[in-house]
Parts: sequence; C-alpha cells; structure tokens
Amino acid sequence: MNLNKKGQVLVAFIIMMPLILMLIVNIIDIGLYGVEKRKIDDSVKSSVRYGLKNISDENIENKIHALLIKNIDGINDNDINITVSNNYVKVKVNKKYKPLFKLNNSLNTDISYYGTVNDSKIEIKKE
Repeated sequence: MNLNKKGQVLVAFIIMMPLILMLIVNIIDIGLYGVEKRKIDDSVKSSVRYGLKNISDENIENKIHALLIKNIDGINDNDINITVSNNYVKVKVNKKYKPLFKLNNSLNTDISYYGTVNDSKIEIKKE
C-alpha cells in the first residue's frame, strides 16, 4: 500500500512540473518585458529633454534620432517618429518586443513623450 502512494505522488509531480515550468518562464518573460519597456521609456524621455535643451540646433531631429538608435537595442528608422517645432518636441517610439521563450506573441511597446519650453522651464509629459 505504501508503494502505491509513492507512485501517485510521482505521477502528480510529473503532471504538474510542465505547468510549473511554464509559469516560471512566463514570469521571467514578463519581467524582461518590463525592463525593456522601462529602458525605452527612459530613452524617449531623455531624448525629449535633450531636444528641448538644444532646440535651436538646426539638426536636432537627426541628433535625437541618433540618440535613440544608440540607446535602444534593435530599433530601426520606421519605429521612431520625431516632431520638432518652436519650443515643442515630440518623440514617439513603437517597438515590438519578442519574448525570450516564445510562449507569448510579440508585445507592442508604444511610448510617446512631448515637451515644451515656457519661460526657460522645461515641461515633459507622457502622451
């Protein structure tokens, strides 16, 4: 009778193990997505701040673009939208995050910040 219970526990463990592993893998993937999204968010915000501080530069759009390409891994030109006008800078980045373990579909990271300069005061807001 004691051997039968050991076999039941082993079968239950074997059945539950793939579910536990899938749960752990999804938790890791969601954590990595959060880190990636935060990195993109920080890069977009700092590029808006850089653009507002150097708004008089005639090549500011190209410099903001180069800053984003340098700081965000795997981003291309189609993922970046920059608008610069008088005392106004808007940067929008749309990047797909491909999960590490391919259990989820790709997640879309769409981040947009805009900023203005009023009386030498820089204001940056998330859109």
